[in-house]
This record gives sequence, C-alpha cells and structure tokens, in this order.
Amino acid sequence: ARQNAFHLHDGLVAAENDNPRRTNYGMYRVQVDMMGHQWLGGNTMLFIVDGLYSAVEGWTDANPVKWQMAPFNNDFTNSIIASQDPVALEAVCFDLLRTEYNGPSVEWNRPNMAGVDDYLRQAADPANWPEGISYDPENDGIPMSSLGVYENWNNPVDMQYSRNLGIGDGIELVQIFQSGTSVEQMQPINHAEGFHLKQNYPNPFNPATTISYDLAQSAKVELSVYNVWGERVATLVDAYQPGGSHSVQWNGSVFNGSIAPSGMYIYQLQARGAKTSFIESRKMIFQK
Repeated sequence: ARQNAFHLHDGLVAAENDNPRRTNYGMYRVQVDMMGHQWLGGNTMLFIVDGLYSAVEGWTDANPVKWQMAPFNNDFTNSIIASQDPVALEAVCFDLLRTEYNGPSVEWNRPNMAGVDDYLRQAADPANWPEGISYDPENDGIPMSSLGVYENWNNPVDMQYSRNLGIGDGIELVQIFQSGTSVEQMQPINHAEGFHLKQNYPNPFNPATTISYDLAQSAKVELSVYNVWGERVATLVDAYQPGGSHSVQWNGSVFNGSIAPSGMYIYQLQARGAKTSFIESRKMIFQK
C-alpha cells in the first residue's frame, strides 16, 4: 500500500545502501514477520519458487545465466520447487544458491554472505529470536510459533535431508525429472516391489473403514489422513513396523477428538526402509 518497500530494507542483511550490512545472527529479520502474518504466509496453502531464469549481476537489467551444478548441468534453472512448508522450501533454495555461487566473495555472491539464513533459523525456532524481540505480526499479543523446518542437506551431490536419510522428521526432497513427455520420479517411489497401499473397505463408509497395506521389509511407517485442502486431520500409524501385511481402522476421529465432517479424504502411506522409500495415496469417502 506504499509507494515502495524501502521501509522494510532495514530488516534485511543488506540494509538500505548496504551500509552497514547486518551480517550477525540473532538480529531482527523482517522476513519472519512477513512469513508469519495471517494474511501473508499464514494465508498461503502452497508455496512455489519459480526458477525459469536466473541472473547474478543485478535484479533490474541483468542477463539470464546457466547454472553449472547438477541437476542443471550447464543449463537454465527451468524448474519449479514447491512445498506447503515455507521454511523448508527456502532452506532447499538456500542450499542450491550457496552451492552454485560458492565462489569468490564478490558483490553478487550474497548467498554465502554471513547472516543470510538468519531469518530461516528464526522462522523455524523461536529459541533463535533476538533478545528482546517477539514476533507478533498481527500485534494481537500472541507471538508466532514455529513456521516450519530448517536444515541443510548432507552434501551438494546427494542432496539428502533428514527424512530422505530416515534419521529425522525434517525435510524430504523429492525430485521429479521431466524429459519430453516422460516423467521419472526419483525418491520416494510409489512402485517399490513388495510395498502396496490397498483401497480402504468399505468405501464409502460409516462409521469406520479398514485400511490395509503391505511392507516388503521393516520400515518407519506413517499413515495419515488429509482433507481435500491438504490439511492432515489424523495420523493412524507413526511407528517402525516389520515387513508383511498390516491393517488399521479409521472411525472418522480427528486430532481434536471430534468426528470429521462428511466428504472425501485422502489417506497416504509413507514407508522408509533401509534401502527403499515408498509413498502412495488413495481417496476415500466418509458419509455420516
């Protein structure tokens, strides 16, 4: 609603006129307020970063450049990265940027400037907020909680995060490569031999339904139910399970103990074994 956004620049690493630069950690970051505001980040279902072209010598009249790192391999960054977690999404983008521009400390090597990920650390964990600062974007006396997960990949070659590695509940990077009209999906895969998520029965159902699935090997299993807006409403399984056939019932109960309204729901199985990751979703209809 203002003529420009200069009033926000003092909350950035490179403040107005870049002098002095705010490269210390634990400083106020305006991005956290914006990400947490109920009508900005809080009003967004899916966050998308569009990398059709990138430029490194300015944001006004610079020419697009090709990226040398994999998976771009001396080609344009014609990719889309998406997540429902805004912090995780920007964490992946930060890893990409700091890897591609891991060169001399020149003017446009800002991804490797100290403090550039300070806002992600603070958005992920209030314990990283500056002393004396409480992020309350709506000014209603209720400070924000964590906005998502922040972590860095294990290395620029494998690009694995904690959920990829099966060692935590952080980021899982799923890469989908498209060439011509064929699409190859890399981990996790939904056609791993011996893994299978079956259609619930009965369907439609009331008051309960049974969901069955097969595991080819012991795995960390998460079976969750989502509504049509992508919100997780119930977690039916969250445990390590041995290989074999398993089943669980859902009676429509959601996290707060109430019964879900009638409608369509999506149940999703994620299984992470020693060498294989598997993910599959199916639809079901709850009728009261």
